[in-house]
Amino acid sequence: MKIFTKILLSSLALMFVGFVMYFTSYVGVNDINDTVIKIQKLRVPTAEASQNLILGINKSLSGLRGYMLIGKDVFKKERADGWALIDESKKELDALSKNWTNSKNVEILKEIESEIEEFRIAQNKIENLTLTDLDLAKTMLGEEAAPRARTILEKMNKMVSNQQNLLHEDVEKIIEVEEQLLNRQMMLLVVSVIVIIIVLFVATGIKKGINNISQNVQDLNNNVLNGKLDKRLDAQGLLVDFVPIAENTNSLIEAFIKPIEMTSNYIDRISEGDIPEKITEEYKGDFDTTKQNLNGLIDNLSYLTDEVSALILSADAGDLNARANVGTLKGEWESILNDINSLADAILEPIAGTVAALDRMAGGDLSTKMEGDFKGDHAKLKNAINSTLEQMPFEEASSVIAAMAEGDFTKRMHQEYRGDSEAFKKDINDLADSMNGLINEINMAV
Repeated sequence: MKIFTKILLSSLALMFVGFVMYFTSYVGVNDINDTVIKIQKLRVPTAEASQNLILGINKSLSGLRGYMLIGKDVFKKERADGWALIDESKKELDALSKNWTNSKNVEILKEIESEIEEFRIAQNKIENLTLTDLDLAKTMLGEEAAPRARTILEKMNKMVSNQQNLLHEDVEKIIEVEEQLLNRQMMLLVVSVIVIIIVLFVATGIKKGINNISQNVQDLNNNVLNGKLDKRLDAQGLLVDFVPIAENTNSLIEAFIKPIEMTSNYIDRISEGDIPEKITEEYKGDFDTTKQNLNGLIDNLSYLTDEVSALILSADAGDLNARANVGTLKGEWESILNDINSLADAILEPIAGTVAALDRMAGGDLSTKMEGDFKGDHAKLKNAINSTLEQMPFEEASSVIAAMAEGDFTKRMHQEYRGDSEAFKKDINDLADSMNGLINEINMAV
């Protein structure tokens, strides 16, 4: 299950539990409030009005009896107060009856309404007869007023009893609702604890997953920094949401590693003297720039080795004037070829000078010398060539022979020579001596 789904479900579960707790509490409190309001504004006022009506009946009946016995007006007032209380209580009961939930009480109130009026008429008659016919008044009290009073009181007591029962039921309902509310709250509390545990479990799992991927990434980073480019993130054991991260990270590393490995391989081959073919695989962005740079390096190395090889082949073929062509090379590459050409000049110039000197000597220039400012072994070569040419007795011998051809047999070779040149000098001088002696003998004979 994805992290988003887990968080969403956990949030929804918490919201649901909170809503249920609020709703049940709201409903329970409303039920209790409604019941309390019903008790305060209906049950208690009904009971009080009923009690007042009963009190009024008893008070009116007591006042009537006192008036019959003593005949004082104070009892008439007491009876009038009783009836005022009855009328007020009856009016209040009529208003309250509109909201009564017990239909029996409504019926009782309707029944006693006519009986109260008959009770009032009977009392008025009795009060009027008290002064004229007390016996008849007593008879009417016992046969009409008192029985009606008992009937009214019985029905009122019954109504009061009903109200008490209703009040008891309401109280029990309040207690029941409170218990239900408490039970629901306890149950919701348990559910809340379970949901919180689940949420904590999910959060712990998410945190563990984050720590896992973070540690894997850190390990991968350390491996890369240590040059271990073959390491990758292990997607196994990761949360499903982190698997794409691991896969994309591995793909990113592959995107870097492939050009790096290619570059490393090519540089390794070049360092071993193996100039590879140009890279033809397609890359993009900075990787393509790296590819083009490597191909440029390969081009420069290939061109450099080709030019050097051509220069060596020309030298092997005896073409000492051949030089490497710098072409499009720039920077250090151009300097390398120029230095190679300079090296070739430094090596081949003395050889060319030697060849030129020998060529001039072969052309009859026996006084030739190898010219040029050379250093080191090249100077030794120059001096050796010039010494060799100086040790050749041909120029001095030619001078002696030329003198003999002109009749001068007195000229001799005087320069010091070594080896065969010294022997050649001696032979020339001996020849001159012989020719000079022969000429002298001829001259003496003549």
